Amino acid sequence: MLKKLSLAALVAMGSMSFAGATDLSSAIQGVNINGFLRYRYTENDNKTDGSTTHDNATTHEYKGVLGIDVKASEELSVHGTLVYLNTNKTNQDGTGVNTPSPFNVKESYVKYNANGLTAKFGQQFLKTPLSDADVTRGNGLLATYTQSGITAAGAYMDSVDTATNNLYVLAAIADIKPAKVQAWYYKVSDSQNNAK
Repeated sequence: MLKKLSLAALVAMGSMSFAGATDLSSAIQGVNINGFLRYRYTENDNKTDGSTTHDNATTHEYKGVLGIDVKASEELSVHGTLVYLNTNKTNQDGTGVNTPSPFNVKESYVKYNANGLTAKFGQQFLKTPLSDADVTRGNGLLATYTQSGITAAGAYMDSVDTATNNLYVLAAIADIKPAKVQAWYYKVSDSQNNAK
């Protein structure tokens, strides 16, 4: 009787657990993971003209990029990009140089997108006529609003490119065929000087 009861209880518990479990595809729905791993080996053999002297150096580079996008709702999502870059360079005399801090967060921001309004808050790349989209980064808020081919944009960025600069941007972009017109206003200030 005890064995039959225990077996029945186990079956019942298993059924409840299975019924209440979330399907794996449903659990990861709205999550996008991307990235890559890379190993690079470089050997330099610099020979001076007319001399038998060689300046050799070997470099081992390990790089990994992991990007995660999580869609919390139709309007709200979270984005993050983590980079691992470790470089080990060895010269001919045996001295070497290693990457002091291999881990780096490239982007980490929350994005809201609805009814023509897009707002990103956090650490992100900044694409403007005066910056590189995959180089210039800052911490702050970037917002755009688009209607009928006309976009208004505004941004406040702190610690641009890890410096003490604060960046204020206002822009108006009109994309009405066949012409595209842009007007930008920039203001860059040094937060350390402002604090004095």
